[in-house]
Order: sequence, then C-alpha cells, then structure tokens
Amino acid sequence: MLIRTHGIPHDTYKKIQERGINVIDATCPFVKKAQEYAKLLKEEGYRVIILGDRDHPEVKGIVSYAGADTLVVKSAEEIKKPGRKVGIVVQTTQPLEILKAVVSRVVETAKEVKVYNTICNSTAMRLRETEEMAGEVEVMFVIGGKNSANTKQLARLCQRIGVRTYHIETADEINSEWIKGVKKAGITAGASTPDWIIQEVRDRLEYLSSKD
Repeated sequence: MLIRTHGIPHDTYKKIQERGINVIDATCPFVKKAQEYAKLLKEEGYRVIILGDRDHPEVKGIVSYAGADTLVVKSAEEIKKPGRKVGIVVQTTQPLEILKAVVSRVVETAKEVKVYNTICNSTAMRLRETEEMAGEVEVMFVIGGKNSANTKQLARLCQRIGVRTYHIETADEINSEWIKGVKKAGITAGASTPDWIIQEVRDRLEYLSSKD
C-alpha cells in the first residue's frame, strides 16, 4: 500500500499495520512533522489549533494526532476562546501571513502559547516568487489541480495583486484570445504539478504568441 503525500489518519495507519500490509509511506516530511508536533502538544496538555482546511486530507490526518478538542481554523477571525494553554500547528500549504495573524489573536487571551511553523519551505518560496512575477507581467497562468489547496492559493494571490489570472490543469485549456496582444506572461504551478505539464503549457504559449 502506498500512502500519498498528504498522509492518513493515525487510526487508519494502525489498522494497516495490524493487517501486516507492506506499506510504502510517501507522506511529505513536513506533513509528518505536523502530525508529530500535534501529538506532542496533545501529550503536553495543550489545546491544539490547526491552521488549515478541515476538509483537506492532510488536515484530517493531523487532527487524528491532536485530540478531540482540536480547533481547525482558516483565519484568525474564527478563533473566539482558544483556551489558556494553546499549541499551534499549520497545514503545510498555508501562507505565513495568516499564521502570523492567528498567533497574534491567540496571544491576546492565552497565557501559554507554543507554535510549530510547519509550512513547507518550497510552498512559501513559490508564493514569494509568484508574487514577484505577478507584479511584472500582464497575465498569469497557474498550473495545477482545480482542487489543489496550494495551487488555488497561488491563483488567489495573483488575483489579489490584480493581474489577469487563469488557473488551468493542462495546455489544452489555453484559449488563444487570453494572450492576444500580451507582451509578457507568467507561469507558476502547484507543488504536485509535473514538469512535463509545465513545459507543455510553456510550449503552447510560445506557439500561440508566435502566431499573434
């Protein structure tokens, strides 16, 4: 059995082990750290707050290590009564700015706060690079799954900056009208987007621009 990057809930992992199934664990090291820190915080008596999407498989896995009273939030505004002793972990694809806001909200009332920044380095770097690029081009193409959390974040970032943005999964989705008259276009992609798909998009854009 292959466990995907997002990881799986603790109980599910135990059941697999009990059945003696041969496991290839491809859980991302950053996700593993988030699971371990959530478990550690629970054992140390902290109420765990997880910054992330409660319906995302990665977060469901982290929750299984964090205890029944775990609070999952997507923004600081969702935190009302965090408790007096609070531990914070983060879905690996969350923006650093939201983590800062969550921490600021918690320290207003909590007497003891422990924070583990489990944001993936590559995700944070990709967000920074995308922000820089989006400010220099006329249109952005964000490549990756329509349900991918980190890809959707990239698309939202570009939209907030004000650049015309297209979230696509393959080169076949590109409409030639999208780059008509465009002198400079940018490409970014989600963490799981294969290099060959990115190259196909680049090739398609170069072909269409040569026909314009």
